Amino acid sequence: MWWATVTNDQSEFSTAHPLDAVYREHESLLRAIAQHRFRVPPCDAEALVHDIFASFLERQPDAYDIKAFLIGSINNACRHYWRKRQHEEPLLPHHELTPSDDEAAKLERWALRLSLGATLARLGGKCSETLRRYYLRDESAESIAQELDTSPAYIWQLLSSCRKRARQIYSSITRSRS
Repeated sequence: MWWATVTNDQSEFSTAHPLDAVYREHESLLRAIAQHRFRVPPCDAEALVHDIFASFLERQPDAYDIKAFLIGSINNACRHYWRKRQHEEPLLPHHELTPSDDEAAKLERWALRLSLGATLARLGGKCSETLRRYYLRDESAESIAQELDTSPAYIWQLLSSCRKRARQIYSSITRSRS
């Protein structure tokens, strides 16, 4: 029989025995009953054994035969375990918690926007405003030059130097995140 290897044959325990001795004596038997007889997964069987000993600690004066009380308790706990889980079904493959490509792309776009926002904030007023107007608002260099009362050539020069500084800042931001 499968429980013959885990049972220690000792006579009656009295309630004067400390709980740790009772636990060491019977926990392997109770775990084996839960795992082999009732096919409870090992991690859940361990939790059931701990619950049984907590119950035993509460009712110790009422238990005349410690071994019988513990075996009956683990049997009832295992039956209750499976009653609670009889209506559970595994998730279908389309319910898995793996991120989809759309979610990964959204996350990547979000990270890029945060990095670009931090880059523009570090650039300074004139550079960040010029880059925003040219790239985000699609204004032409000529219209930006008219509003700033300067030449379009200066705006092109400003865009070039601001892009260079923005690349340096962006690479330092992304390098520090990795």
